[in-house]
Amino acid sequence: MNARAGKRHLDTPEQERAVAATQEVQNIRQLLQALRLPGIIGGFSGAALLLLTALILDRAFGRDVVIIVPHAPEVVDINRLTYEAGEPVAEIYGLPSRERIILPSGDRIIIPEEDPKLTLLKVDPQAGDHPLQAKTVWFIATRGAPALIILGVIALFFPRKEPVSAPASSA
Repeated sequence: MNARAGKRHLDTPEQERAVAATQEVQNIRQLLQALRLPGIIGGFSGAALLLLTALILDRAFGRDVVIIVPHAPEVVDINRLTYEAGEPVAEIYGLPSRERIILPSGDRIIIPEEDPKLTLLKVDPQAGDHPLQAKTVWFIATRGAPALIILGVIALFFPRKEPVSAPASSA
């Protein structure tokens, strides 16, 4: 029996490379077919979830505060003694800036006696204290959502799986 009877015989190295390249293209096509549906679902639903998460974090856990870099306790005492009605309250306690913070730490919140409607948050940037701001959450969401949508659109162009045809029945 011929040793080559069960094997494909290729005459030239070019034919071998052509067969290998064809097989590689088929492997890539199968991979893209397998990634099409997860890419579409992941891209579009991921974008929606990212924006929804940002909205929930901002609305449910966000709080409008005046961030202050606190003065020394002695300076705060002096400022409270010299405070007159109508002056900015936040400047008594530190250097102010108004922000919306996600999940502010309760032990660093100050409700000043001079204006109970005002919420101050003590922050020490020199000690590495940087609370999560709502604008950071929205920055990430508004950059990430378009990237995920682009991923979903690209996945729309991946090849579809060919439908399996039903076997023909003979009547």
